[in-house]
Amino acid sequence: MSCVRGPPDPEMAAVAAALCTPLEGDADKQERPSGACCAVLRSTGGGNLSLKLAAAGVRQYGSDNLVCEADVWHLGSCGKAITATLAAVLISQGKIPGGYDATVEQVLSSPAPGCGIAPPTGFDSAYGSVTLGQLLSHTGLCPGAPPGNSWDVAWQLHFSNSPGKTASQQRSGFLSAAMKDAPTLQPGTYEYSNQGYTLAGHMLELATGVEYETLLLDYLFRPLGMASAGIGSAGAPDCLGTKMSDASVQGFPWGHGEQSNWCPKDPREAGSDNPSPITPAGRIHANMADWAAFIAVHIDKEAAQNMLGIDPEAFEAMHAKHEPSTDSYCSAGFIVAPRGWQRGNLCLTHAGSNTLNYCSVWATEGVASLITTNHGGCANAVDAAQGTLIGMF
Repeated sequence: MSCVRGPPDPEMAAVAAALCTPLEGDADKQERPSGACCAVLRSTGGGNLSLKLAAAGVRQYGSDNLVCEADVWHLGSCGKAITATLAAVLISQGKIPGGYDATVEQVLSSPAPGCGIAPPTGFDSAYGSVTLGQLLSHTGLCPGAPPGNSWDVAWQLHFSNSPGKTASQQRSGFLSAAMKDAPTLQPGTYEYSNQGYTLAGHMLELATGVEYETLLLDYLFRPLGMASAGIGSAGAPDCLGTKMSDASVQGFPWGHGEQSNWCPKDPREAGSDNPSPITPAGRIHANMADWAAFIAVHIDKEAAQNMLGIDPEAFEAMHAKHEPSTDSYCSAGFIVAPRGWQRGNLCLTHAGSNTLNYCSVWATEGVASLITTNHGGCANAVDAAQGTLIGMF
């Protein structure tokens, strides 16, 4: 697969500029992002794609530090589709015994031979029959809000960096706290859950014996050429061995949100992203071109097969609404949202935020619209911009 970036497009540039233009009287910047990048991705046949994108605004509110098309953005819960796609790839390669039907009990009680990753302990037995497919579609009994003191545990693990503990062991510690009480949901009930996706990611690493972050790199980021993709705040990624200099960190869009009083928040500061144990639920960043490379395998069956080995039958199944469910999520990590303008039988969407950044994607057969911003409170403005981009389909 190849993805060709077109020349600067005036229509795209106008959308990006309008998105970043403050509304009249919007002095506190609670409606519009300081900076944004907009894109339309198209399949041109034969697994090849084209990408038109434009960026506008500034990296830090109040500065003249302009964003550019190559800037790296936080993807928030749009990272759930990345975890779900990783699962699809591993299942297609036979690396997850039982596939989507693998249960929590099966994986946690029988991790991969030689696996040095410790599973959660003391979890309630009701979770044992939950399947990987249910977790990926938010029907796996996991609560929406972190139960008990589990969120405190997640932050403790994050801030202490848990000396001697790997990322997978941090996830295990968080899940031990999050799963100790009996679930209150009924099977088939939809409940959007970061805990559920954290558990799904942990199942992948236990079943393969390879840490989640390494699986991402080997099975998604490298095959798709996503060189900019990483974990944690854009500008202060988890993998960074030393603190970035003041000058270097200025080269990234900083998040803005209620917690920062809508001022730019230095990505090196505490609280600039979610706690590290929930990485599979949404702590991934990438530039627009690399995010588009990922979305490409969800709008083009040939690209999915050529790049990731996901065959057409598996492609159809992973994008279908999960059954049984009281809502419309699929095992590919998207919301199934049929619209009158869609092409074929495919219409997917998702948004992502860590309260300081916001992004959105709409995808149908052969085309998708993507928006990234450095603002956690601009959902309405992004939805309006998405309407304009979709009008270009």
